Amino acid sequence: MLFSRLEATIYWSPINETTLLLRHDEKRLKDIAENGILEGYTNKCHDEVEFDYKEGSEKGPSKWGELKKEWETCKCGKMQSPIDLSSCKVKIMRKMGHKKHYKPSNSTIKNRGHDISLQWHGDAGSIWMNGTKYSLLQIHWHFPSEHTINGRRYALELHMVHQSTEEKNKKVVKAVLYKLGRPDPFLFTLRRHVFSLIDQEGAERNLGMINPNYIANMHSKRYYKYKGSLTIPPCTEGVTWIVNKKEDNGKLVKLLFL
Repeated sequence: MLFSRLEATIYWSPINETTLLLRHDEKRLKDIAENGILEGYTNKCHDEVEFDYKEGSEKGPSKWGELKKEWETCKCGKMQSPIDLSSCKVKIMRKMGHKKHYKPSNSTIKNRGHDISLQWHGDAGSIWMNGTKYSLLQIHWHFPSEHTINGRRYALELHMVHQSTEEKNKKVVKAVLYKLGRPDPFLFTLRRHVFSLIDQEGAERNLGMINPNYIANMHSKRYYKYKGSLTIPPCTEGVTWIVNKKEDNGKLVKLLFL
């Protein structure tokens, strides 16, 4: 999907920059980065997949809106994500705008073909925004990052997907961007499960109790906020995005793959 530019809001408060270290199977990871998330996580041949991430491909981002009628928003939408978050186009705010409360809950990790997703089964907590409660449903990863900041693309992007308890079509997605650095404890605990699921579309593993609060920079208070869309078909718009802003290098983090 071509990047569009939307005015974003950046909220200011001290933060640490999340980083990522890639050591294991570097050629494999490089292939995933070059060929797209879908090809990296599925064992289907190209004719069997519904969409891919290759620019110029017949099923790539620029063609998503033509593959199915219900995906037309991918082509015609006016508030499409991801975007490049430009610091020169932001409005500085002093208040966060939402409250959050996360807690441990039973979870599974699954290869969904286009990504690897950790899903909570039960109450894993929620965030409150503008008087609406959004429950945390799942997290997933994109490698490399989908959003960019001032044109810079990061090594990895984690999405925390929240859904309104009143309207299922209302979603809030919190994004954490990772760069190269020292191992991240949360990602480290998942590395074995992630690699066991590659090339096994539909496969699922039970993880037991997982605490969302262990995600790096979960409590950061400096971030971009904008109205956009889902980043995969059907590219539904009206999604509120909260993308962590990374600048302070005082606490280098961490690792997905070892």
